[in-house]
Amino acid sequence: MVSDTLLRRPGVESFLRYLENSGKESIDPLFEKTAYRYPVAEEFFEEDAETVLENLAELGIFEKRLMDSAMMCPDCGTLAHVVKPVCPTCSSARLIKGNVIEHMLCGYVDFEQEFYKQGFKCIKCGKELKTLGVDYRRAGVFYKCMSCGRVTAIPVKRFICGHCGRASTEEELQLKPVFSYVVVREKFAVLKGMFLDLTPLISLIESKGFVVESPAKIAGISGVVHEFTLFASRPSAPASASLAIDIVRDADDNKLFEFFTKTFDVKAGASLLLCLGHVDEKAKKLADTFNILMLEFTSADELVEKSKTEIEKILDKLSKRELYEEADYLEDLLKKLDKV
Repeated sequence: MVSDTLLRRPGVESFLRYLENSGKESIDPLFEKTAYRYPVAEEFFEEDAETVLENLAELGIFEKRLMDSAMMCPDCGTLAHVVKPVCPTCSSARLIKGNVIEHMLCGYVDFEQEFYKQGFKCIKCGKELKTLGVDYRRAGVFYKCMSCGRVTAIPVKRFICGHCGRASTEEELQLKPVFSYVVVREKFAVLKGMFLDLTPLISLIESKGFVVESPAKIAGISGVVHEFTLFASRPSAPASASLAIDIVRDADDNKLFEFFTKTFDVKAGASLLLCLGHVDEKAKKLADTFNILMLEFTSADELVEKSKTEIEKILDKLSKRELYEEADYLEDLLKKLDKV
């Protein structure tokens, strides 16, 4: 039910309307300091911007196009690193860099300035270096380790994270692909009507003396926190007096079973699944088995208007159940008092 949860998320409707009305063709990345950002999306979702863009791309609202890639710290995900060369023999960072000369007769290699210090003679064998290409050759730019003396053209690289300080090899760094999210305009026609104004339903439930959360996050007996479109309960009343409502699109047996699992864990007194679009037969049979009332609707307006009657009936039953439970409790209490 990722799509249903996503489309109920605060900011998503406003963001999609902005895209539709602005004519913006894509949401592009911007590199700033240590990370790629999506400033336009951040106006709606703050630090969750990239996650929401990814979820919307899964729904087909965006087409992802690879724009760049960067090496990322495996611990904290930062893209900014300081490259520190170290000796491949002893791992010391005490390196100096310069032009290297090789004495061709004895094979001694060292920095050019070291030969000049000896009067342009070989430090190892003492012979004078006279003719380039005969006595000596310029090997290029090399690094020399001041700890162990090794001269190398390619030192080992350590990437020091600018955020957490971790030192990583190039193999340990993770390659982060960076995408531009291109708007798929054809999807906006499908999205129209998918956003619901639940105010009429909330007002109805509240008029019956229930407290409504929407969207609701309710902790179950298992300790897991479950999300519902609406959750109605009474203060100080048992869980058996609560109503859990979810709104889904194109319900199948997986969505039905997921809803049942949530309502069972929170011990809801009644369960109502409001469905837009297609509902398969297996889901309908499961709804009967799990004692879940499932209603089908073809449009958002129809859902809000026609579900009122069923919700009112459920709330009335819950209220009566609560009265019966209270009466049973008082009766038991009186019996205990008579025995005192």
